[in-house]
Amino acid sequence: MQRVNIASQLLVHVCFLVLGINVSITKGVSPDMQNRFSLLYFEANYTVAEQACHALGFDGLAILSNPEEYNYVHKLSTVIREDLNRGMWLALKYDDMLARPMWDDGTVPAPDMPWKGNAINKPCGRFQRAGFVGMLPCDKLRYAVCGNHHGKTLDEAEGSINWTAAPTNVTSSLIESRVESYLQCALLCGSENLCRAAHFNQITMSCKILGPGSFSDFQSDPDSTTFVRRSFKESDVPL
Repeated sequence: MQRVNIASQLLVHVCFLVLGINVSITKGVSPDMQNRFSLLYFEANYTVAEQACHALGFDGLAILSNPEEYNYVHKLSTVIREDLNRGMWLALKYDDMLARPMWDDGTVPAPDMPWKGNAINKPCGRFQRAGFVGMLPCDKLRYAVCGNHHGKTLDEAEGSINWTAAPTNVTSSLIESRVESYLQCALLCGSENLCRAAHFNQITMSCKILGPGSFSDFQSDPDSTTFVRRSFKESDVPL
């Protein structure tokens, strides 16, 4: 099993001035997530929260493009979500031209990301208390998650290996390429946010990267090894 090892949260207390408002921030640092995420422990509207993230040196509010980032922030934000019973702003805005929510880097949220609420045309996105992602008017007061996302990619995905197994009912693949080993195939999965499985065929030395909903199950195949990526958290966030 190949996993991203998530270290314990390192808390560093930081105080600074944002738009004339004294705020207190606890910065979450994770070596394995390359210091990409930090929580803002004060309530603010979307604009002030975004500016606070910039003031801390982050690219802005957080983008959760893959299951590892989602699950990490889900764990990191337990105190805010469960103890303080509050949600947090994310770098998600409604695009009027495309008529859909979009991340700040111009990408579309993953189709299998836990989502709640029919009012997707609200302007700003947040991480809800129950762990769903939803939209809200930007003037509401919420905590926030800061993030670095420019040029940041995962070195590996988190998941498990299905030895001598191949996906069934495959409808499409994100990437098909020749590789030198199963390990190279699995690493390709970590570099592709939409990867949900990486199928390696040792006879053809080929790798197929499969996205959400592109396969249904697995069948025995002695010439195959399949890396199955961990999904978005399902234990307490039903889809």
